[in-house]
Amino acid sequence: MSNDDNTSIEESTDWTDLTGFQRDLLVAINRIETRDDDSEPYGLGLRGELEELGYDRVNHGRIYPNLDTLVEAELVEKTELDDRTNSYTLTGEGVSMLQRRARQLAELCDLPMAIATDGGREIEEWHHCVCGARYRSRSAALRCCGDRFGGEQA
Repeated sequence: MSNDDNTSIEESTDWTDLTGFQRDLLVAINRIETRDDDSEPYGLGLRGELEELGYDRVNHGRIYPNLDTLVEAELVEKTELDDRTNSYTLTGEGVSMLQRRARQLAELCDLPMAIATDGGREIEEWHHCVCGARYRSRSAALRCCGDRFGGEQA
């Protein structure tokens, strides 16, 4: 796959098949979708999110072709808000892709990660003991190595 932003994506898409800009579009859509307000992930809103992520003046000629590519890859769903505005939301596969990547990064950095299931009602957090073992509860991690847990005293 080439590094061009507008490259189309094969049927089974992996994180590494996406360009950096397309990955950041997924993140921007997720950021808008998970806010407590009624924000809609549409072109101008996404542009603002991308600029918050560090992009300088993103134009529509870059955003929309890449959104179309993500729609074709079935990572994003496009719905019409009105005659001139479309909304873009993550599909289940798009959410799963972001979650897999977040888990990979958390493991790489040896960080606990909260995992939401059942629409976010249940939260599971992994606690890492100093020996590298992972436990669902902090108390279990404390019991593993006695008085040492991530540099803390029990």
